[in-house]
Amino acid sequence: MNSIPDLKTSLLDLLYEIKDTDIKLIIGGGFGIYLKTNYVQQERIPTLLKEWPEPRSTNDIDLFLRPELLVETSKLKPLSEAISRLGYEIVTGAEKYQFVKSGPGKTDTGSIKIDILTGPQSSFEGTRVRVDQRRARPRPSVGVHAHPVDEATTLEAGLLSVQLEGSLSSGDSFQSDIRRAASPIITNLPTTAS
Repeated sequence: MNSIPDLKTSLLDLLYEIKDTDIKLIIGGGFGIYLKTNYVQQERIPTLLKEWPEPRSTNDIDLFLRPELLVETSKLKPLSEAISRLGYEIVTGAEKYQFVKSGPGKTDTGSIKIDILTGPQSSFEGTRVRVDQRRARPRPSVGVHAHPVDEATTLEAGLLSVQLEGSLSSGDSFQSDIRRAASPIITNLPTTAS
């Protein structure tokens, strides 16, 4: 497993590579929960939590793509190129929607995985995207697919914009906005009633 700083650096590297594009990444899963927890603590937003849970170790970044990126493949191509430039390789059996970058010494220890996800299959009705339970395949292909998550019906609702800053793998400082998914399938922190 990796530490949160390793995931943060990997995400910042990816954000740096796509900084001049229209792509706005939505982060979910365990790392997304960490980002939201950190944001809530920094902003001192009241919650129902008396104690904050320790961030859990994870080795993956769950990137949710807005369905429109898969429909308009020219917008998706820079992400595919960035993943390749950063040295990620396709995960066998999950081709084009899971990518992994080996850890130090080309080992599995310390590896980082990117899971590319999107909204429900129904988001692609009437489009050229070929979709089934496993993947949404944009046409024409640009080397990236996404795993549809039918439970993510509100993927784009209530997104939280979070400023992520830190060091790139090169050691240079970088900051960028990301979107933190607010969908119940990705787990919200309980907040006080308004």
